[in-house]
Amino acid sequence: MELTQDLIKFRDECIVHYEKADSVVHQWMHIKMVAEGSAFFVKVMGGNEREQQLAYVAGLLHDWTRKKMNQNQDTI
Repeated sequence: MELTQDLIKFRDECIVHYEKADSVVHQWMHIKMVAEGSAFFVKVMGGNEREQQLAYVAGLLHDWTRKKMNQNQDTI
């Protein structure tokens, strides 16, 4: 999957946002792996380039509104 200039810009904004996460579990590397894995899964399932890009964005956003928490706390 090729990242468009808009996706690169959005990804870079996400990097800044997630690097501020209190929980190491929800920092950038976790988000990156989920986003890339989502795009790969869609590709394997026969999704086109646009569907892969949408899956990538969904991966980037999946923890966006997660409340800051201690690593030992359970999530909702």
